[in-house]
Amino acid sequence: MEESKRKRLVNEILACVRDGTLRDRLPSERELAVRFDVSRNILREAIVELECMGILESRGREGLFTRPPDFGLLARTLETLQIWPRDTMRQIMEMRTLTEVPAAGLAALRRTDEHVSLLRECVDSLRRIHGSGESWEGEGAHWDSLLHVTIVKAAGNELLVRVYEGLSVLIERYIGASRKSLFTLMEWPELILSQHVGIAEAVTEGNASEAERISREHIRRAIEEHMRLGVYSRTSPGTSVPED
Repeated sequence: MEESKRKRLVNEILACVRDGTLRDRLPSERELAVRFDVSRNILREAIVELECMGILESRGREGLFTRPPDFGLLARTLETLQIWPRDTMRQIMEMRTLTEVPAAGLAALRRTDEHVSLLRECVDSLRRIHGSGESWEGEGAHWDSLLHVTIVKAAGNELLVRVYEGLSVLIERYIGASRKSLFTLMEWPELILSQHVGIAEAVTEGNASEAERISREHIRRAIEEHMRLGVYSRTSPGTSVPED
Protein backbone atom coordinates (compact mmCIF):
# COMPACT_ATOMS: atom_id res chain seq x y z
CA MET A 1 0.00 0.00 0.00
CA GLU A 2 2.74 2.44 0.98
CA GLU A 3 4.75 1.51 -2.13
CA SER A 4 1.79 2.14 -4.42
CA LYS A 5 1.27 5.55 -2.80
CA ARG A 6 4.92 6.41 -3.33
CA LYS A 7 4.83 5.32 -6.98
CA ARG A 8 1.67 7.32 -7.59
CA LEU A 9 3.23 10.36 -5.95
CA VAL A 10 6.41 10.00 -8.03
CA ASN A 11 4.29 9.95 -11.20
CA GLU A 12 2.25 12.96 -10.07
CA ILE A 13 5.36 15.02 -9.30
CA LEU A 14 6.92 13.95 -12.63
CA ALA A 15 3.81 15.14 -14.46
CA CYS A 16 3.97 18.50 -12.66
CA VAL A 17 7.64 18.93 -13.53
CA ARG A 18 7.01 18.09 -17.19
CA ASP A 19 4.07 20.50 -17.60
CA GLY A 20 5.89 23.25 -15.69
CA THR A 21 3.53 23.31 -12.70
CA LEU A 22 6.56 22.57 -10.54
CA ARG A 23 9.73 24.28 -11.65
CA ASP A 24 12.91 25.77 -10.20
CA ARG A 25 12.58 25.97 -6.39
CA LEU A 26 9.85 23.70 -5.01
CA PRO A 27 7.55 24.51 -2.08
CA SER A 28 8.43 23.23 1.39
CA GLU A 29 7.90 19.59 2.37
CA ARG A 30 4.88 20.58 4.44
CA GLU A 31 3.28 22.41 1.51
CA LEU A 32 4.01 19.54 -0.89
CA ALA A 33 2.57 16.99 1.52
CA VAL A 34 -0.64 19.02 1.80
CA ARG A 35 -0.79 19.64 -1.93
CA PHE A 36 -0.50 15.95 -2.85
CA ASP A 37 -2.38 14.73 0.24
CA VAL A 38 0.33 12.35 1.46
CA SER A 39 2.33 11.87 4.63
CA ARG A 40 5.74 13.51 5.02
CA ASN A 41 7.35 10.04 5.08
CA ILE A 42 5.85 9.05 1.72
CA LEU A 43 6.86 12.42 0.31
CA ARG A 44 10.47 12.01 1.44
CA GLU A 45 10.68 8.54 -0.13
CA ALA A 46 9.34 9.91 -3.40
CA ILE A 47 11.82 12.80 -3.30
CA VAL A 48 14.73 10.40 -2.82
CA GLU A 49 13.58 8.38 -5.84
CA LEU A 50 13.21 11.51 -7.96
CA GLU A 51 16.68 12.66 -6.92
CA CYS A 52 18.09 9.29 -8.03
CA MET A 53 16.30 9.74 -11.36
CA GLY A 54 17.93 13.14 -11.80
CA ILE A 55 14.60 14.99 -11.75
CA LEU A 56 15.08 16.83 -8.46
CA GLU A 57 18.10 17.99 -6.50
CA SER A 58 18.50 19.10 -2.90
CA ARG A 59 20.63 22.22 -2.32
CA GLY A 60 20.87 22.09 1.44
CA ARG A 61 19.29 25.08 3.13
CA GLU A 62 18.27 26.56 -0.22
CA GLY A 63 15.67 23.83 -0.61
CA LEU A 64 14.58 21.41 -3.31
CA PHE A 65 14.88 22.28 -7.00
CA THR A 66 13.92 20.73 -10.33
CA ARG A 67 16.94 19.62 -12.29
CA PRO A 68 16.91 20.16 -16.07
CA PRO A 69 18.25 17.14 -17.99
CA ASP A 70 21.60 17.58 -19.74
CA PHE A 71 20.41 17.10 -23.30
CA GLY A 72 23.53 18.89 -24.53
CA LEU A 73 25.65 15.96 -23.41
CA LEU A 74 23.54 13.63 -25.53
CA ALA A 75 23.95 15.82 -28.61
CA ARG A 76 27.70 16.13 -28.06
CA THR A 77 28.01 12.36 -27.68
CA LEU A 78 26.26 11.80 -31.00
CA GLU A 79 28.31 14.52 -32.68
CA THR A 80 31.60 12.87 -31.73
CA LEU A 81 30.39 9.32 -32.38
CA GLN A 82 32.78 7.30 -34.51
CA ILE A 83 31.27 4.61 -36.74
CA TRP A 84 33.04 2.27 -39.12
CA PRO A 85 32.48 3.89 -42.56
CA ARG A 86 30.73 0.97 -44.25
CA ASP A 87 28.16 0.83 -41.42
CA THR A 88 27.50 4.57 -41.20
CA MET A 89 24.71 4.92 -43.76
CA ARG A 90 22.89 1.82 -42.54
CA GLN A 91 22.86 3.03 -38.95
CA ILE A 92 21.83 6.57 -39.91
CA MET A 93 18.90 5.33 -41.99
CA GLU A 94 17.82 2.93 -39.25
CA MET A 95 17.85 5.82 -36.77
CA ARG A 96 15.86 7.96 -39.20
CA THR A 97 13.25 5.22 -39.41
CA LEU A 98 13.08 4.94 -35.63
CA THR A 99 12.75 8.70 -35.10
CA GLU A 100 11.12 10.32 -38.14
CA VAL A 101 8.29 7.85 -38.75
CA PRO A 102 6.70 7.93 -35.26
CA ALA A 103 7.52 11.65 -35.00
CA ALA A 104 5.42 12.30 -38.11
CA GLY A 105 2.45 10.56 -36.51
CA LEU A 106 2.80 12.51 -33.27
CA ALA A 107 3.30 15.76 -35.19
CA ALA A 108 -0.04 15.24 -36.95
CA LEU A 109 -1.69 15.13 -33.52
CA ARG A 110 0.28 17.87 -31.78
CA ARG A 111 1.35 20.42 -34.43
CA THR A 112 0.67 24.08 -33.76
CA ASP A 113 -0.19 26.88 -36.19
CA GLU A 114 3.45 27.95 -36.04
CA HIS A 115 4.61 24.47 -37.13
CA VAL A 116 2.05 24.42 -39.95
CA SER A 117 3.20 27.84 -41.16
CA LEU A 118 6.84 26.76 -41.21
CA LEU A 119 6.01 23.52 -43.03
CA ARG A 120 4.21 25.52 -45.72
CA GLU A 121 7.23 27.79 -46.09
CA CYS A 122 9.48 24.72 -46.48
CA VAL A 123 7.20 23.16 -49.09
CA ASP A 124 6.83 26.44 -51.05
CA SER A 125 10.63 26.86 -51.08
CA LEU A 126 11.21 23.26 -52.19
CA ARG A 127 8.66 23.72 -55.00
CA ARG A 128 10.41 26.89 -56.13
CA ILE A 129 13.80 25.16 -56.11
CA HIS A 130 12.34 22.23 -58.05
CA GLY A 131 11.04 24.60 -60.70
CA SER A 132 13.86 27.14 -61.03
CA GLY A 133 16.86 25.75 -59.17
CA GLU A 134 18.74 26.83 -56.06
CA SER A 135 19.48 30.48 -55.31
CA TRP A 136 22.62 29.37 -53.47
CA GLU A 137 24.46 26.08 -53.18
CA GLY A 138 22.89 23.82 -50.59
CA GLU A 139 19.58 25.72 -50.45
CA GLY A 140 17.60 22.58 -51.29
CA ALA A 141 19.31 20.61 -48.52
CA HIS A 142 18.59 23.48 -46.11
CA TRP A 143 14.82 23.46 -46.69
CA ASP A 144 14.75 19.66 -46.85
CA SER A 145 16.44 19.45 -43.44
CA LEU A 146 14.28 22.22 -41.96
CA LEU A 147 11.10 20.40 -43.02
CA HIS A 148 12.15 17.21 -41.22
CA VAL A 149 13.36 19.08 -38.13
CA THR A 150 10.06 21.00 -37.97
CA ILE A 151 8.09 17.75 -38.07
CA VAL A 152 10.19 16.27 -35.27
CA LYS A 153 9.74 19.43 -33.18
CA ALA A 154 6.00 19.35 -33.85
CA ALA A 155 5.91 15.91 -32.21
CA GLY A 156 6.19 17.75 -28.90
CA ASN A 157 8.85 15.55 -27.30
CA GLU A 158 11.94 17.50 -26.22
CA LEU A 159 14.08 14.42 -25.73
CA LEU A 160 13.25 13.24 -29.26
CA VAL A 161 14.16 16.70 -30.58
CA ARG A 162 17.58 16.60 -28.89
CA VAL A 163 18.29 13.08 -30.14
CA TYR A 164 17.35 14.15 -33.67
CA GLU A 165 19.50 17.28 -33.47
CA GLY A 166 22.46 15.08 -32.62
CA LEU A 167 21.53 12.71 -35.44
CA SER A 168 21.35 15.67 -37.85
CA VAL A 169 25.05 16.27 -37.31
CA LEU A 170 25.77 12.79 -38.67
CA ILE A 171 23.24 13.18 -41.49
CA GLU A 172 24.85 16.40 -42.68
CA ARG A 173 28.31 14.85 -42.40
CA TYR A 174 27.65 11.69 -44.42
CA ILE A 175 24.59 12.18 -46.63
CA GLY A 176 25.56 15.34 -48.51
CA ALA A 177 27.45 13.56 -51.29
CA SER A 178 24.93 10.73 -51.65
CA ARG A 179 22.07 13.28 -51.83
CA LYS A 180 23.72 14.89 -54.84
CA SER A 181 23.99 11.47 -56.47
CA LEU A 182 20.32 10.72 -55.85
CA PHE A 183 19.22 14.03 -57.34
CA THR A 184 20.94 13.21 -60.64
CA LEU A 185 18.33 10.49 -61.17
CA MET A 186 15.64 11.57 -63.62
CA GLU A 187 12.62 10.81 -61.43
CA TRP A 188 14.12 11.43 -57.99
CA PRO A 189 13.58 15.22 -57.51
CA GLU A 190 9.89 14.90 -58.47
CA LEU A 191 9.41 11.88 -56.21
CA ILE A 192 11.07 13.49 -53.19
CA LEU A 193 9.11 16.72 -53.64
CA SER A 194 5.81 14.82 -53.79
CA GLN A 195 6.72 12.90 -50.63
CA HIS A 196 7.73 16.06 -48.77
CA VAL A 197 4.45 17.69 -49.80
CA GLY A 198 2.52 14.58 -48.77
CA ILE A 199 4.10 14.39 -45.31
CA ALA A 200 3.55 18.11 -44.70
CA GLU A 201 -0.09 17.91 -45.81
CA ALA A 202 -0.80 14.84 -43.65
CA VAL A 203 0.71 16.55 -40.60
CA THR A 204 -1.23 19.76 -41.32
CA GLU A 205 -4.50 17.84 -41.74
CA GLY A 206 -3.94 15.82 -38.57
CA ASN A 207 -3.77 12.48 -40.42
CA ALA A 208 -1.30 10.56 -38.24
CA SER A 209 -1.44 7.22 -40.08
CA GLU A 210 -0.88 8.86 -43.47
CA ALA A 211 1.98 10.98 -42.13
CA GLU A 212 3.70 7.86 -40.82
CA ARG A 213 3.05 5.91 -44.03
CA ILE A 214 4.55 8.54 -46.32
CA SER A 215 7.48 9.13 -43.97
CA ARG A 216 8.23 5.40 -43.89
CA GLU A 217 7.99 5.18 -47.69
CA HIS A 218 10.22 8.25 -48.03
CA ILE A 219 13.01 6.57 -46.06
CA ARG A 220 12.44 3.18 -47.70
CA ARG A 221 12.93 4.59 -51.18
CA ALA A 222 16.07 6.42 -50.05
CA ILE A 223 17.47 3.16 -48.68
CA GLU A 224 16.70 1.35 -51.94
CA GLU A 225 18.52 3.97 -54.01
CA HIS A 226 21.46 4.10 -51.61
CA MET A 227 21.74 0.32 -51.97
CA ARG A 228 21.65 0.60 -55.75
CA LEU A 229 24.37 3.24 -55.68
CA GLY A 230 26.47 1.10 -53.34
CA VAL A 231 26.35 3.63 -50.50
CA TYR A 232 24.21 1.45 -48.23
CA SER A 233 25.74 -2.01 -47.91
CA ARG A 234 23.47 -4.93 -48.72
CA THR A 235 25.70 -7.25 -46.73
CA SER A 236 25.28 -5.43 -43.38
CA PRO A 237 23.88 -7.83 -40.76
CA GLY A 238 20.10 -7.64 -40.56
CA THR A 239 19.86 -5.10 -43.39
CA SER A 240 16.33 -4.78 -44.70
CA VAL A 241 14.11 -2.18 -46.26
CA PRO A 242 11.31 -1.18 -43.83
CA GLU A 243 7.86 -2.04 -45.12
CA ASP A 244 4.54 -0.36 -44.42
